[in-house]
Amino acid sequence: MEMFSQGLPIKVVIDDRLPVRWSRPKFAKQSANGAWWLPLLEKAAAKYWGTYEKMNGGNEGEAWFQLTGYPW
Repeated sequence: MEMFSQGLPIKVVIDDRLPVRWSRPKFAKQSANGAWWLPLLEKAAAKYWGTYEKMNGGNEGEAWFQLTGYPW
């Protein structure tokens, strides 16, 4: 997956596994149309930042900048 840091593309490699509890995803849900892209994008961001705890949760502008490289 390609993300952006200070306007420069950064390649982040992730697998397609998500944490589960009792055979259900622990922190994620499928979108209304059954897609899993958002939890996988979140996993890539966590890998970029180092851990889920280091992410700045709830900041949509920062997320779009990291995904697209477009300044907010």
